[in-house]
Amino acid sequence: MTPIIINRKDFPTMFNQKKKFALARERLIELDKRDSVIENSTIEENTIEVKPEEIIVYSDVPLERYLKFCEKEQKFHVFIRLKKGNVIAYDMTSSVHGAVQSKLSSFMDCWSDQFIVRNDVDITVGQNSVYCPDIQSKNGCRNWETESLDSLNDLAGEYFSARTNIQIYLAIKIWPRRTDDTAAMLALLYLRNNVIPNPVLNSSNPPLNTQPTITLPNTVPNPAISFGTAPLHHQPLMFVQNTGIPHHRITGLLQHGDIACTTSGMINYEITIPANLLFNAFPGGVPIGVPDNFNIDLWELQKIALINEVCIVFLFCCRIII
Repeated sequence: MTPIIINRKDFPTMFNQKKKFALARERLIELDKRDSVIENSTIEENTIEVKPEEIIVYSDVPLERYLKFCEKEQKFHVFIRLKKGNVIAYDMTSSVHGAVQSKLSSFMDCWSDQFIVRNDVDITVGQNSVYCPDIQSKNGCRNWETESLDSLNDLAGEYFSARTNIQIYLAIKIWPRRTDDTAAMLALLYLRNNVIPNPVLNSSNPPLNTQPTITLPNTVPNPAISFGTAPLHHQPLMFVQNTGIPHHRITGLLQHGDIACTTSGMINYEITIPANLLFNAFPGGVPIGVPDNFNIDLWELQKIALINEVCIVFLFCCRIII
């Protein structure tokens, strides 16, 4: 990932913080414009070389100073995190981000009264790394804001570090509208214990000793679901394919002619999260009366995102990020 370094000094001692974060916001706007151009290009037309980028606002920042800085609740109109001592600007505030955040919060509230949903709670995922989710339940459900697909995938390993008890991490990426008024969207579900049915069993004559399941690295998506009103552009589709996910685990609207997400209740466009993973650290396990699964209808997120304009990445770390 290519760093874009705006300043390398210790940020709590700097008087011009607003200027530095304004520069970071300008760069984020430039990256959004680039994404828009790519979304409206064909394979033949697209000559843009896309490299993962990190916008480093400050570096060599101790954990304690970063936490004190966050306590001041300063508003710079960008989302930041501390990653290995670097203050990273990775997204901007937006109406669609707030709308999707609100919708996911309401899903959680309606699903179980055992969750206490909170906003903007810092979590330390490493010795010098702190992330701030949009939503956190008392039992570890979290979601994050907008950022690049590369960044979302890279963070999976840290979410599942030994310092956390996170079992589930759901990343939802929503790209800008295209000129035909459609938009591509992608849901990536990561599991700490990343087990899937063994695809060998789908063959005509599987060996007798074939194991029923296989385990993938927890940095590989468990399923990847393309939803929205347009197929994925070839670049993000290739990125997902290169994560190591089995091809049959990539589903949804992948090419023109595939069945799209057009209404609620479409089983192929639902994210199902087992309750036992959400309550893995809860005394006594899953409380009586809680449904076996927490289901997220991607149609509902698609609808609210399109209403509020599209250009976010949403992370649901379940913990529930964009």
